[in-house]
Amino acid sequence: ILDNDINRSEKLAMFCMTTLWILARKSDANKHKIIFEGRTLEAIVEAMTFHRETSLDIQTRACGLLWSLAVNANHRKHI
Repeated sequence: ILDNDINRSEKLAMFCMTTLWILARKSDANKHKIIFEGRTLEAIVEAMTFHRETSLDIQTRACGLLWSLAVNANHRKHI
């Protein structure tokens, strides 16, 4: 997602959200990495903010991703 900072491509943002969502659903270890390693969680919110008026699909997928990350009670306070 961070590599998309220059051109802000909606397609690339959607691809990243979808990929992260799939990874998050696969394991708690993946969820932990998405939340705590790098700036991935911040980039998700940035993409949502940038595309807030232009892409309902990105908002929907990002909300699903955040929900998936917050399923673990220990992660909720970080989301």
